Amino acid sequence: MDQDLGRSGFRFQWCLRSLRWGRSKRDAAAEAVGLCGAVGCKVDFTYYNQCAAVYVPKTGRGGASFGSSVTIEKAEEIASNRCATDGGIGCYKVYSACTEPEFIP
Repeated sequence: MDQDLGRSGFRFQWCLRSLRWGRSKRDAAAEAVGLCGAVGCKVDFTYYNQCAAVYVPKTGRGGASFGSSVTIEKAEEIASNRCATDGGIGCYKVYSACTEPEFIP
């Protein structure tokens, strides 16, 4: 999934399928960076067997704020609070999802 948020100046790349297909964290990160298509792309956040959310500010300071937890509601709360704490004004969600649970015996 690729989302370009032009007015906020942020560009996000997500490559969720890599982990869902049982690939390693390193492989998933390499694929996400490869799909980015810009110079200087890097992985800022990964998650596994949990939920995650990303919030960005409409104005003010700060950039993307990430949160993860066992529920999507808690992950969103964490990311939203981080965005506001970092000086963001009008923080809004650009992404939230949960991974498929994976039980390893």
